[in-house]
Amino acid sequence: MIRGIFLVVLIVAFAATTQSKQNDKPKWREWTDITGVERFGPIRKCTKGNDTVIDNCIVQLIKELMPLVGAGIEEIDVPPLDPFEVKKYILQKSFGPINVTVLTKNIKIMGFTKYKYINFKLDSKNRFISFMYELPYLQAKAIYKVAGNTPFFPITGTGPAQVEIFNLKAEGKVHYTKIRNENNEEVGQVTKTAIEKLSIQDMNLLFQGLFDGNALLSKKRPI
Repeated sequence: MIRGIFLVVLIVAFAATTQSKQNDKPKWREWTDITGVERFGPIRKCTKGNDTVIDNCIVQLIKELMPLVGAGIEEIDVPPLDPFEVKKYILQKSFGPINVTVLTKNIKIMGFTKYKYINFKLDSKNRFISFMYELPYLQAKAIYKVAGNTPFFPITGTGPAQVEIFNLKAEGKVHYTKIRNENNEEVGQVTKTAIEKLSIQDMNLLFQGLFDGNALLSKKRPI
């Protein structure tokens, strides 16, 4: 149960959006590199060709961006992703007679850009992009506070937490719509991202202070 709760916290925290600062930012220009690829700054544009051509373009785009997104890309409001930081997240869950509220603060997640496999497939007719993503290792650190009840005992605890995830695999869809940008060009705008399959090979959890510091229940161990 605890494994599922904190896995949800990690995924939702990564999907959370941050409010960008409205400062003046460097402006990127559109240009064509020596191989004929159209780009906006360092980002290749994937707007021409059939679905297969655009599929390959998106895969190359992600591979080129991964070394950049770790530190963030201010020009397009992409926050740093490695480590990815979230100030606070609250999760409330009920499992039949079990009720749990988890507050996590100062969440820092490391390893998102160190992927093992990534692939995309465009469905332009239905306007979504299917994706598959594999990560060999993720580590997350946070300060947590949990409060809840079961039919047999209360769930309480507060302190530092560390989560290690091994061989995470995710599949899902990014849905989009077509709009016109300020240059009257037709571009895609994301409307919804859905993770449809999620699996992990193993997970280690360490919650100091869980169950009021019970050493047996809160020590680091595979779940």
